[in-house]
Amino acid sequence: MRRRREWFHRMAEQHLVLWWIPAGHIPSLDEGLAQLDLLEREGPGPRAFTFRDPHPAPEPSLATRV
Repeated sequence: MRRRREWFHRMAEQHLVLWWIPAGHIPSLDEGLAQLDLLEREGPGPRAFTFRDPHPAPEPSLATRV
């Protein structure tokens, strides 16, 4: 992995996005593409982020606490 820059080319556009989802939810491809678009438009934030700029999980709302 130390020599990965010799083997891989840097991608010109964003290609990875992370976001928090509720337990049990399976995101769709369209949802992922929408999150990627959000990241490209607004940059990393609590709704869409990267490994380089992580954001903590949101606090559960009072309605979901048991």
